[in-house]
Amino acid sequence: MPVVEKFPTSTSVIVGGWNNPTNAYAVDNAVTDSSTDFAEQEYSDFGFNLNATDNVEAVFLNVWASMAIEVWVPDTQESVLFSLRVYNGSIWYDFAVFNGDLQESSGTVGATGGYGNPSWKLSFDVSDYIDAVSQVNALKVRLLTAVLIGVSSFTVGVDAVSVEVASTTPTTTESEFPVGLGAGALLMGLVAVIAFSIKKRR
Repeated sequence: MPVVEKFPTSTSVIVGGWNNPTNAYAVDNAVTDSSTDFAEQEYSDFGFNLNATDNVEAVFLNVWASMAIEVWVPDTQESVLFSLRVYNGSIWYDFAVFNGDLQESSGTVGATGGYGNPSWKLSFDVSDYIDAVSQVNALKVRLLTAVLIGVSSFTVGVDAVSVEVASTTPTTTESEFPVGLGAGALLMGLVAVIAFSIKKRR
């Protein structure tokens, strides 16, 4: 089953606050960052072009992210740092990224400045929400920051977002040809030829 990973090639501002948003187009240690509550940035044009007859087997949403905070309060470890949103053509679904998810990528917890190296990759299985070819071909992703209670200031950095799709293409075998139109028509033709030959001989 082939798996194809693609990155966005277009972005647009929904609510301002993300800096250098095109930096999320590739994994290259150049980040888009935000220190603004409820900043929202949209990413699209992933370049999937599945055929209408393809079968979507699995879809994964990936983000490479890290963080820096000024004051760390232990109780906020499971607070939402930002959400990764995915659009299936009619509904937006949210997948929360928690502070605790990014601890390993941020160096010393509570350190001031820096995004951590390398960024921490998180993957979300969104197959239950995006399972049709039309949804894959037109999907969109958004980054949405949240409010951190107990933190004087924060910065979240996102190196890249991507989507991985596993799909299969139906194959046509000999047994799948429509018997009524193929073999049946051929058989009727042979019968007609034989009947004509017998009649001619008489």
